[in-house]
Amino acid sequence: VYYLVCHSFDRRLQRSRSTPSFLSITMDGEAKITADTLEFLRNSCWCYSCCICGDGCASFFPLIQSRNKCLCCQQTQTSEEEICGPKGCHADTSKFLCLTSHAMFPPENVRIGLCNFFCMGGPPQAPPDMGMDLSAVSEAFWLYYCCCSGYGLTTKKVMDPMVAGYSKCCCIYSTSYTTDVGGPRGLVSVNQKTCCCTHYTALPPTMTPGIGCCNKMFAGNNLYDGARGAIGAPPQTEMGTSH
Repeated sequence: VYYLVCHSFDRRLQRSRSTPSFLSITMDGEAKITADTLEFLRNSCWCYSCCICGDGCASFFPLIQSRNKCLCCQQTQTSEEEICGPKGCHADTSKFLCLTSHAMFPPENVRIGLCNFFCMGGPPQAPPDMGMDLSAVSEAFWLYYCCCSGYGLTTKKVMDPMVAGYSKCCCIYSTSYTTDVGGPRGLVSVNQKTCCCTHYTALPPTMTPGIGCCNKMFAGNNLYDGARGAIGAPPQTEMGTSH
C-alpha cells in the first residue's frame, strides 16, 4: 500500500511539473479570482461534496485563506502578510457608500482633527497601488481623527464603488470590493481554508467539484464549464485528468 501511494503521488508530481498550468497566466480582476477559486477546488481533497457545498482538507499553509462572494460584494483574506511591515501591525482603509474610515498602528503620522480641521498632521491619503479605487479616502470630509484612526464622509463616488477597502491585523490581510452580481461564480460563492480544513459553498452550483465522498465524484463535476467563460478553456491534458 505504501508503494502504491508513493508511486501515485510521484506520477502526479511529475505530471504537474511537465504540464504547464493554464492558471499560471497573469490575470486581473474577476478572471484572477475565478482562477484562484478553480485551483482551490481542484487542490482540496473533499471528504464529502453535495454539489452546492462540501468540506475537505488541503495543505497546512497558508493557515488562513478565503474568497467569499455574496451578490455584488466580494471579500478575500490571507495570512501571508508581514506581521509588522510597511502597512504597520494594524491597518484599515475602507469605504462603504458615503462613509470612509482610516486607521494605522503604529501610525505613520500622528493626526488629530475635528470637522475636517487638523491641528496636528493632515488628512490621510489613499494608499497607492492597492488594486482598487480608494480615492474617496483622500477626498473625504473627516468628522474626527484621533491619533491613529478616524471616520469621515464623502460625496464623490458614493456608489462607484459601493464597497472598497482593506484591513490588516498582524499577518491577516483582507480586502473588500464590489463585483458583478452574477458571473462565473454565481450569486454566492464561499471558499474558505483554515489550517488544513477547507469548505466551499456555491449557489447556484455553477462551479463545483460535484457530488461524492472521499474525493471520488460520481456526478456534477462542472469546474471547467463554470470557469471557461472567465479564464478560457484548459489544456486537453488538464481536461482529461480525473478528479
